[in-house]
Amino acid sequence: GHVALVAPALLPPSATTTTAAQLAESHALTAPVVRVVLRSGTRVLLNEKQLLAALRAALPSSVRVDVWRPERHTFVEQVAVARSTSLLIGVHGAGLTNYMFMPRGAALLELYMYHWDRRAYERLSKMMRYNYFKWRNERRDHTRFHESTFRSFPAVSEADRKIIMEAEEKPMQLRAPAALAAEKYWINQDTHVDIESFLAVVNDAMRTGLNAALLGGADRVVVDVDGGVAAAAAITP
Repeated sequence: GHVALVAPALLPPSATTTTAAQLAESHALTAPVVRVVLRSGTRVLLNEKQLLAALRAALPSSVRVDVWRPERHTFVEQVAVARSTSLLIGVHGAGLTNYMFMPRGAALLELYMYHWDRRAYERLSKMMRYNYFKWRNERRDHTRFHESTFRSFPAVSEADRKIIMEAEEKPMQLRAPAALAAEKYWINQDTHVDIESFLAVVNDAMRTGLNAALLGGADRVVVDVDGGVAAAAAITP
């Protein structure tokens, strides 16, 4: 029974051009549904409350914005949630694999940490002809690293720790176990999201494919960037 649910979503869309009307008829959605994948422990969005408030303030009232923690759901539940999502937003990580089960024409907005670039989801999106967008943290002072990472690597020397912690990006010249410690240290950083640049990317995503079809056309400006930024500023301590 589960195979019947999953298999159709794994098939790449047809190579033929799909109209807005066809997209709107290919799923059960009547309005866009935006889901933000949040993590606990590592790769946390440091200003997630402000981000969510800004997102809800910036988008039209017809757009539903939900928080999603996939690890709290069974696989079948995750597939069902993904099938009812038109825009998935989240920091780079395994939770974004649910993107492959989303409706045709849906979009993924991947949030990249500081000086981190893994293009697995971007490549998957191109293979399956989905709409892919990215936002990147360009500021080290908007980043929080976890020095506790080194507790799992007691054999790493103080000199190698210093190299890892002071580097501008993940150092590639190290050998094991320092190389693995560097990988963990950099991939698990937490990120503060710049609201204005984030909303600009959301605007692009909402004007594309399924989201544009649900909102009545790609020619509409659907994100109130100024309003979203103002809402975020109002609740920032």
